[in-house]
Amino acid sequence: MKWISRALSALAIEIGPGSTRCLKGKMPSHVLTDLSMLLSQNGISAGEIWLDGTGRIRFSREIPTHLHQRLRNIIVSG
Repeated sequence: MKWISRALSALAIEIGPGSTRCLKGKMPSHVLTDLSMLLSQNGISAGEIWLDGTGRIRFSREIPTHLHQRLRNIIVSG
């Protein structure tokens, strides 16, 4: 399922243990750093975030719903 979401997105961000990187597209490094900090503070060490061409942001199942809005705020501030 992740590969389908990744293929259909304009931007794909991968969350790994202690790091966050773009798999597809580009994102400012300070945004990736902020995402990584928030996720690690909440014990999240794996997952993906996808943005489509219309601005819709979706999250993989590993990322709890109570963090979605905070993550969206970080992404759109970049």
